[in-house]
Amino acid sequence: MEIRSGLPSSPRGSQGPKRNKNLRRQIDDARLYLTPKFFFGLSLIATALVAAIIINTSSQRTISVWRATEDLAPGSVISAEKIAPTKVLLPENAKNYLSTDAELVGTTVLRSISVDELIPAYSISNQVDRDFLRVPLSIPSSSLPFGLISGNVVDVYAIPASHTAISANINVKSAQLLIASVGIEGIDSNSRDLGGNTTVTLLVPEALVRIVLSGLIDQQIIVVKRIV
Repeated sequence: MEIRSGLPSSPRGSQGPKRNKNLRRQIDDARLYLTPKFFFGLSLIATALVAAIIINTSSQRTISVWRATEDLAPGSVISAEKIAPTKVLLPENAKNYLSTDAELVGTTVLRSISVDELIPAYSISNQVDRDFLRVPLSIPSSSLPFGLISGNVVDVYAIPASHTAISANINVKSAQLLIASVGIEGIDSNSRDLGGNTTVTLLVPEALVRIVLSGLIDQQIIVVKRIV
């Protein structure tokens, strides 16, 4: 006589193979996705995310500062067309340059600033330097460097008027340096007279104006451009 228990029979024996079959199916499905192409695509996404984070961080460190749109000579007054805003990455030395929050129009240049150079904070002053005077000189075009423009820094020499640029008897010792490192405020090419002269306006310290003017007597002026 067979005695049966009143408890339900355990289903484990019947579900075991079924679970194993489902597990194998999940593993097979995973293998379909975990291919080299999948990992390559995943790496591209990760790279894009890292690049986005770097770009976002860099943009937060970028500031807007002033740059010169032309050469600025010492003593010249900054006008709106002489400067322009530009964005640069200056994480450490940002304090050395003037941000676009600073009002520069009407300020005076204290040292030479080249075109496209960022404007340093120490290179300008809010006070007009009245020690500089505008001195116009009528100079032969042949005595001016090629490409001379406003804002350039030059040295001004004088030689006896009897000497010419093509004379073989020019005594180099006769050349006299009238003034060094002087800024050009403007050049009026339309002011040429019959002799082919060009009017050049120099920004000369007041203490040196007499020296420059005295050098004009019976002498020829030659302008030498400095590379700054």
